[in-house]
Amino acid sequence: MRVCLFAPLFGAAVADMVLQKRDSSEPLVIKTHDGPFVFEHVASTPIEHPLYGDTTTSFYSSPDITLKTGEAWFSLPDITVMKMPRPGKPYGIIAVQYDIVEKGTGRSVPLSEMYSHHWLVYDRLIGSDGFNIGCGGPDTWVSNIYGAGGEMRGVHYVYPDGFGHVVPVNRHWSANIHFIRTEDLSTTYFNGSIGAATKSCVECEYAPGKGISCTKGQEGFEIFGCCFDGCRCPVNNPEDKSSKTYNLVYNITWTTDVERVNPVRTYVIDVFGCGILENLKPNKATVNTKCDDKLCISTETRKMPVSGTMQWAYTHQHIGAVNTTLSVNGVPVCTSFPHAGTDPHDAPGNEKGYVVGFRMCIDPALDKPLQINKGDELTIVARVSVDSADTRFLPIPGGEHNGFMGLFYFFFHESDAPGTYNCVNDRCVAGPGGVPLKICQAACGHGSQFV
Repeated sequence: MRVCLFAPLFGAAVADMVLQKRDSSEPLVIKTHDGPFVFEHVASTPIEHPLYGDTTTSFYSSPDITLKTGEAWFSLPDITVMKMPRPGKPYGIIAVQYDIVEKGTGRSVPLSEMYSHHWLVYDRLIGSDGFNIGCGGPDTWVSNIYGAGGEMRGVHYVYPDGFGHVVPVNRHWSANIHFIRTEDLSTTYFNGSIGAATKSCVECEYAPGKGISCTKGQEGFEIFGCCFDGCRCPVNNPEDKSSKTYNLVYNITWTTDVERVNPVRTYVIDVFGCGILENLKPNKATVNTKCDDKLCISTETRKMPVSGTMQWAYTHQHIGAVNTTLSVNGVPVCTSFPHAGTDPHDAPGNEKGYVVGFRMCIDPALDKPLQINKGDELTIVARVSVDSADTRFLPIPGGEHNGFMGLFYFFFHESDAPGTYNCVNDRCVAGPGGVPLKICQAACGHGSQFV
């Protein structure tokens, strides 16, 4: 077993996660998947694009993820390789789409069957060039380029025309993946409530028999001790060893026409002040969070280290989320709201009771980019319900929440000057040598649109 102290920063390659318990100096060993897990290229198709030449969509699939009922899968980046395009020269990623499918049938799998606790994608062997403001910069656990949680189908990684994630020739891509199969859950410990059993399972709560690393009262990263690789939430038929097999799949749309692509970097602000995970409950108080009997409000302020434009933004939150507001120098500028699934038949992308997407803080299809200057103070205020009478996510009940996250992700084009735009096919497209957006919109034709 290869181990190291697992903090929010990545270190040497690891197979298991080792933490130091908050209330003692004792180590907590959390089992993770211990074999190579390499995604493979399936197919590529050249496509036409109104702005770029030489554009392709490539499809990739993970190896098999085989799970018994109630079982968890947890892999770290040192063994998880995500293949990406390798054209032998720089290219720009302009759109990404992810899904979880059943092997053989290819059907999208609902969260009520297989819950995506988190999936974080990095552009290095260990680490990433995403930027975690104030919590270590690049190469941290949440300096990921893509990924978050159960909102996989409801958050679209599509860059505005003229922008993309530029990859310098070839890079090694890796991932941290945590999935939990939530079928046949037992309600024995939950007063007969399948909603409460599901909540306990997906929030990594303590339950008898999960394993030596799962104990009562675990906080922060320690909660993964109750949903480590191979453990099972309580199920009705524990003697049933049969399994189902799934694959994480993704489409990458990319272009080698990089001279037309303004590079964009993924930034993140952690509302829990580098804690990443927090157990939220009525009347709890920490440095960043204050709760009454119904609502927890967490606040974090960070200074922006560079100037540029914020092109895309939302806050990753879990079940129980109310909203998150971004303020710049004390002035509110946008709010991110969770979308709760409503389909009682759990159609993938609209599973009842789950967070299936967000009204983004900045949606490129609806909102203009936000100019940010170096030294500007960005404040994130996240609101989460801990009201036991909260019915917004039924059948999953309200009340306290274990392992909650509040990560404000945004795509940012670093630039010392406001962006300029050119008129391309009656559309104002960001690019060098152009004019300010308002001038472009006035001159580009009555039907022009911003991209």
